[in-house]
Order: sequence, then structure tokens, then C-alpha cells
Amino acid sequence: MAIAPALGAGGCGFESRPPDQPFKLHPIYVSIRLLIMERNLILIVLSIIFLFLINLKAVYGELKVTAIEHKDGKTNIVLNDMVKINGLKIKDGKIDFPIYASKGKIYKEFAILKRDFNQYIVDSISKSALSDCNDLISFKINKFNIVRNHKNVGASVSVILDGVLEIECRIMKGKDGLWVAFPAQKQNNKWINHISFRDYDFKKRIETALISKYIEMTTTAQGMQKR
Repeated sequence: MAIAPALGAGGCGFESRPPDQPFKLHPIYVSIRLLIMERNLILIVLSIIFLFLINLKAVYGELKVTAIEHKDGKTNIVLNDMVKINGLKIKDGKIDFPIYASKGKIYKEFAILKRDFNQYIVDSISKSALSDCNDLISFKINKFNIVRNHKNVGASVSVILDGVLEIECRIMKGKDGLWVAFPAQKQNNKWINHISFRDYDFKKRIETALISKYIEMTTTAQGMQKR
């Protein structure tokens, strides 16, 4: 006797899947699901990178003028409430920085690396326009020239602040050890600072980075000479 096919719900006449037979997904469906998962993963990674960059920008920003002082025909400015540059002038639409003069020679101590930043400083001074900015200033070491066979000078170096302002410095060999000489000029047996730091920790970070690199470079050079 023939057995009639089992009726499914609604009596459609389809055979029911045996309970021990695994359910198989269509290959196209599986491919689409994998593409969606991969796309979501990429979006998550991009979102994390975007948030990181936004947070970084909130901490480190470009240099801004936060204070201005006019004195003796020159201008002193404070950048990000951390660094003070003294003795500026505006000449032919450009910032004229103080210089270091010794034995008939003139040495530049500052250099603006971006034209827009020069115009920003000029406008800030001319219009007495201040910015409300407490972003941290970033720095990197640029020039680093070891001075050999000199009693007092160990190296001629420079650091760049926020990618726009370069400052020339020297690593000095004193009786108490190495120290960093920032731009200054001696007048009437007194040193006049062309730059000063309101943020002592920032100054200390620069000094530590410069002196550490000097020690590393001189130690490596001495080791190579012994070979």
C-alpha cells in the first residue's frame, strides 16, 4: 500500500526536513554575509582612527598668540601660554626676530617655516588679537651638529615647535655637566633671554631630549673609534 506524502503546515504537500539533517545556507547568502561583516569591520577601524585623530588635535594644535607685551619699541609674545618670545619687530610685513651677535658675526636664532604663520603673527601683533588656546606644543629635534674639540660647546642644534617655528640652541659643557643654552644675548655683562618658558615641564622635556641624543651620539662615536 502506498504511503501518502506528509503534509506541511497549510497542507502544501512538502516533505518535512528530517530532524538530523543540518540546515545549509546558500553560498551566495554566505558570501553576502561575509562582505557585510568585512565592511562593518573596516568602518569600525576607520571610526577608531578618526576619533584618535580628533583627540590628538584637541591636545596638540598649532602655535597661537595668547599674550602680547609692547616694551621699548619691541614686542614680546606668548605662545599657547607656554613659551615667550622676546624682542620682536615687524619689518616689511615680516617678523624680525632677535639675533645673537658675537665677535663681529651674526647668528639667526629663530626661523618661521610657514608663510601663513608669519602672517598670523604679524596680524596678531598689529591688531592686538589674542587667542584663547591652551593646547600643548609639540616639538621635534631638527639640526644636530656635534662640535668637536671645543672647550665649552658640545653641539649646535635646533628644535621645531608645532612644525612652524625653528629655534636654534646649543648644548654646553659646564662644570656641573651638560646644559642647553637657549637664544639669548649678552648686554652690559648681563644675559638677555630671547626666549623663556612659562611651562617648566615643557622646557625640561626639550632639554632632556637634546642632552640624551648628544650622549647617545657621542657614546656611539667613541665606541666606533675604539674598534
